[in-house]
Amino acid sequence: MKYGIINGELSEYKDGKTYDAVVETVKYLKGEIPKLSDDKKQALLNKIFTKTYSRFESYGNYDVVCVNLINIERQTSQNTPVYVIVEKNCISFYTTKPEHIEAMLRKIMHESLQNITADCLLYHFMNKLIFGDLVHLEEIEKKLSSLEMNAFSGCTDKTFSKQILNIKKHLMWIELYYEQLINLIADLSENDNGFLCDNTLKGFNMLDSKIDRLAAKTRNLQSYATEIRSAYQSEVDLQLNKSMKLLTVISVIVLPLTLITGWYGMNFKIPEFNYAYSYPILIALCLVIIIGSVIFFKKNKWF
Repeated sequence: MKYGIINGELSEYKDGKTYDAVVETVKYLKGEIPKLSDDKKQALLNKIFTKTYSRFESYGNYDVVCVNLINIERQTSQNTPVYVIVEKNCISFYTTKPEHIEAMLRKIMHESLQNITADCLLYHFMNKLIFGDLVHLEEIEKKLSSLEMNAFSGCTDKTFSKQILNIKKHLMWIELYYEQLINLIADLSENDNGFLCDNTLKGFNMLDSKIDRLAAKTRNLQSYATEIRSAYQSEVDLQLNKSMKLLTVISVIVLPLTLITGWYGMNFKIPEFNYAYSYPILIALCLVIIIGSVIFFKKNKWF
C-alpha cells in the first residue's frame, strides 16, 4: 500500500497527485526476497535480507533500518523483522506483516502532526515501537510486588520460584530489545547521508533518552525480581531451620528416655527389679526429665 506526504501531511496515495515524498509498505513471504525492477535496489535487498537482527546500515543513496516488531507483553522467539529503506523522498517498509505497519501509519495520519517529512515519519515510526511499554513494565512491577507480599505472608506454592524465573527471563528479553534499539538509534543519528533534518535529530535524541529510561527501569525490575527470590529463599531456609530446631528439641527430650528404656530392658538381674517402688520411681524420673527439658528449652527460647 502507498501513502504520500504533501504540504507536511500524510495521506493515502492517489494517482495523478504530486507528492513531496512517497511511503510504501511491501509484503514479502518469509524466506523469500521481493523482486524489484530497480537493479540497484534489488542488489541492496539481496544483501540486507540475509540478516534479521535490529541494526542500521548506510549505502550511498540509501539508509537501511532493520528492526524487529515485538509485543513485549508476550515473549516469543518468533519476531517480525521490518526492513526500512530510506531515500531522499521515499521510505519503503518491507515486512511479512504489513498490516502492523499500516496500522502505525494510520495512527500517525490521525494524530494531526504538523510538517511531516520523510525523515520525520521514520522518527514517528520508531516512537510507535515503544508505545505503551511503560504501562506493561508497571504491570510487571505490580506482579512482582504481589509475589513479594505472598513470599512474606507464606501464601506461596510450588510454582513461586518458576514464576520469578519466568519474569526474569521476560525482562532480560525486553532489555535486549531496548539495547538493540538504543544502538540502532545511535547509528542512525550519525546521519551519514544527511537524510535527517535538525528537528528529526532532536526527536531521535529524545527517543534515545526515553528508551534508555525504559531499559533502566527494566534492569531495576530484574534486580527487584532477584531480591524477591533471595528473600523467598531466606524465608524457606528460616522455616526449615525452625523445623530442624523442633526436631532437635524432641530428640534431646526423647534420648534420656530411650537410654532408660534400653538400660532396664536388658536381660540381666537388676537390683531395682526387687524393690517395690521401682516402677513408680522410674515413671516419676521420666516425667521429671520431660518437664525439666521443656522448662529448660522454654527458658532459652528454643521453641
